[in-house]
Amino acid sequence: MIAIPILLSLVLFVFDFVMNRKIYSPGVVFNVITFVTLFLYSFMLSNIQQILSGRTVLLLTMCIIWFNIPVFLGYSIKPKQPNPEKLKQIEPVELQDGMKSNKFDLILFIVVLCLFLIEVIYNKGFPLLWKLLKNGKTYFDFSMPIVHQFFIAIFILAGAYSLFKKKCFYKWFYLAIPILVISRSYLIAIAVEGFVVYLITARKKPKYFLVYLSLAVLVGIVLFGLVGNIRTGKNEFLEVAEFKPFVSWIPSSFKWVYAYMCFSISNLNNLLGMTNGFVNYGASSLNSIFHMFFLISENQSFDYLVSKNFTVSTFAPALYLDFGFFGPILFVFVIGIIAAWLYWEIEKKGTKPWLFVLLYAFLVYVITFIWFTNLFFTPMVLQFILVPIIFYLPQKALRRKNLK
Repeated sequence: MIAIPILLSLVLFVFDFVMNRKIYSPGVVFNVITFVTLFLYSFMLSNIQQILSGRTVLLLTMCIIWFNIPVFLGYSIKPKQPNPEKLKQIEPVELQDGMKSNKFDLILFIVVLCLFLIEVIYNKGFPLLWKLLKNGKTYFDFSMPIVHQFFIAIFILAGAYSLFKKKCFYKWFYLAIPILVISRSYLIAIAVEGFVVYLITARKKPKYFLVYLSLAVLVGIVLFGLVGNIRTGKNEFLEVAEFKPFVSWIPSSFKWVYAYMCFSISNLNNLLGMTNGFVNYGASSLNSIFHMFFLISENQSFDYLVSKNFTVSTFAPALYLDFGFFGPILFVFVIGIIAAWLYWEIEKKGTKPWLFVLLYAFLVYVITFIWFTNLFFTPMVLQFILVPIIFYLPQKALRRKNLK
């Protein structure tokens, strides 16, 4: 039965790519990640994995359909192109020429540096130092109420913004932070969002762009596994992942990626076999979003993890517990609407304002990991607040000042 969502996502991906010829369009991103995740899952390389139930296949299929409805409707409506005079008034910053002020880059760097130093002082060190000193403290101990959430969002945003920007040496500091705190997720976030910004804004791609992209993905997989082995331990990971003997020849780096992409689907499948949802009526979702500040009493909870070592379960569990099938389906439908809107705002405006590009880059990041976790229920979502504050409001105020 898993063949149904696999084939559906593949067909929709091909159709979308033929229409747009852009690998960052919302339909391509969502359908590719869905196809790859479910296709890999179908190989059943681990004893942790389960054969998906009819309910799980139905939910997956409905999510694919309802995400693509607003996306393809958006493609069918040709956006109006603003006239040249109005185009000049849309946004004073043009991505193609980069941010005109080096002062902006410096201020952004100072803000990130100060937040990082505050966290280091508060926590008396950072994870890489603790690892070298072997003092027993881990990545999870590197935190500071409220400040940590904003620090994560703003440094990832700064890293994505500067990643492919010429003569912006602050990027190396932003890239060093995930190493210092031993976090693969932060490095991946910068890489994914920064790459989307590059795809949208680059005037001309390198001659062997696809080759370079393939090599980058391969290097990323190796580094992902390497950091995982350092942080968790290779033998410990292989023991809890329970891979079947016939895949012993596959390098651990690829097994790390497989586990992170596929085991969350098993957790979701387990949950759907325990309940029909509609048990917490919003409490689970609110707790997922605001768990750092307060918790709401839930009517029911379920131990649906197939392994206590793999705690992610796609974007859907909290929404499903609250509203049954309607929760996940409505969520992807809304994400599809926002993605289609941002995509066409970028495509129809020659100036490609930072506001839309960075918001869309974050949304692509959310979609890329939608079958892993719900990034809208993490501090990452603060980027939706920070992007307008940092990249739009100051420019708008400056424009008003110049008009006076």
